[in-house]
Amino acid sequence: MSAVASERTISTLCPMSCHPTLCGMRVTVAGERLVRVEGDPDNPDSRGFLCLRGRAAPEIIGNPAGVIESLALDYAETRRALILVGGSSMHKGANGRQAPRAIARLPALTGKVGIPGGGLGPRHGASAHGLALSSILPEQGNACRAVVPNQMPAMLEAFEAGRIEVPLLSGTDMLSSFADRGRLEPALARVDLIVCHDLFANDAIRACADVELPGTAWLEQLGCKMTHTHVYLMDEALPTSRETGTLSRILPGLAERTGLEGFFPWADDAGLIDAVIDHPSTGHVSVAALRAEGGWRAMTVSHQAHPDNPFSTPSGKVEFYSERAVALGLPGVPVYEPVPTAGGAPALPPALPPEAHPEPLPRILRPRPGLAHPAPARAVDGAGRCGARYT
Repeated sequence: MSAVASERTISTLCPMSCHPTLCGMRVTVAGERLVRVEGDPDNPDSRGFLCLRGRAAPEIIGNPAGVIESLALDYAETRRALILVGGSSMHKGANGRQAPRAIARLPALTGKVGIPGGGLGPRHGASAHGLALSSILPEQGNACRAVVPNQMPAMLEAFEAGRIEVPLLSGTDMLSSFADRGRLEPALARVDLIVCHDLFANDAIRACADVELPGTAWLEQLGCKMTHTHVYLMDEALPTSRETGTLSRILPGLAERTGLEGFFPWADDAGLIDAVIDHPSTGHVSVAALRAEGGWRAMTVSHQAHPDNPFSTPSGKVEFYSERAVALGLPGVPVYEPVPTAGGAPALPPALPPEAHPEPLPRILRPRPGLAHPAPARAVDGAGRCGARYT
């Protein structure tokens, strides 16, 4: 008789990364098997709420190899087929690099590159073909002697080690958005000075802030936004209230007082925005031009990705073998690798069995007649409903 793995429950965050709410999630696992997910009642932001997308999160891991192959074949056999890659969540588990490397090759393997309605669809800040803005980073690069990566574990370790002495938290509630509040809160309590800049008070401000700087609403500041088809001006409609201020007002003043030269070389916010949107994809537009044109302008980019089939590769063609991956010690093409373990405990999400990918992805081009999609199990409540709660 085989031993039954004991269950353990982990407090984390929903992988869907919705904003502004980052819902807390309790995940119960037994060995390498995901048992269930549920809302975390101890999360100060979501307070136990978990929407339908969050409750369906188990469907994105542990799928049988046949389901994955069948999806790939459906994609291959459909002329105008588009893959929407769901953000960065697939990178956050063990072997997280494998799925995106494999998925990224499907459009080229199946003839979907350079055709209308084909290829990969942009999501989570990705850019459409030819879409870009100008950089305002200094040409000499980052002059900081100590750099903390913009990742929760790295920031948490830096706070615990005392490497961050005076953080400026703008528009963020770290105590709500960080998965491990139990470690973060005592680490913040040991920080010398915490300055928070926000429109409303939040948990981090109430529990940790030494200085609170009132922020502005979007109608009280000049801004600009861009979609895959247009660039839009968000003009200032109301004067700032009392002592409120934007980051573009606070940070230059701080830089001046600390002797940091060249931090904000523009005369005002319009100059900063002009420097960013002055790019061929916007037709070298400016704030003044957007105002004169009614507040928006169509982007000068193709609605079809790679219409002329030039690629930013050494050969200028589609390349399946990655020299960069090899230089990093990874296989040149995506192949199956066993999931690593730490301290004897299997890492999540579970790896597919070795027979799932015994060779690189070109094998999906061989037809699989009769391979059907099993219906996935839905992780929802008995009534199939979800709701929101505001307090």
